[in-house]
This record gives sequence, structure tokens and C-alpha cells, in this order.
Amino acid sequence: MHPQKPITQQWDYIATSWALAALYNPFVQVAIGVAFWGAAAAYICLADSAMPVVADCLNLLFFPWNIVADLTGLPRAPYLEG
Repeated sequence: MHPQKPITQQWDYIATSWALAALYNPFVQVAIGVAFWGAAAAYICLADSAMPVVADCLNLLFFPWNIVADLTGLPRAPYLEG
């Protein structure tokens, strides 16, 4: 007979399996996406430091293009400042 796992391990397994099952639900995915993008939009619209942060994030997105541009002679993406 197999020894029974401690109750904390049983609850960890139940909570983990429930959370993973919930993340596969398309409605949960939409709700998480709406919450994330809503919070991002609120931050961009309301925070004083939002513009420099957004500029830094866009610069991070542009850096692979700038590497390719330097290697191929294509025009570089603009460097954004807040």
C-alpha cells in the first residue's frame, strides 16, 4: 500500500491543477487580457512617468530591428525619449 501524501501536498496538487485548468478556459484568458491591457492603458493615461516608460519599452522592441538595420544598411528605427 502506498503511503498517503501529507495534506499540504494534496492541496498544492489540487490548487495547481485547478489553476492550470482555469488558464485553459478562453473566458479566463480574455478576462486576464482585458485586466492587463486596461491596467496598462490606465497607467499610460494617468501616470506622470508613463511616457518615459512607454518610450523605453518601445526602444526595447525596436532594438532587434536596429541590429538588422545596421547589418543590412536599412534605416534604423527612431530612438524615443520620454
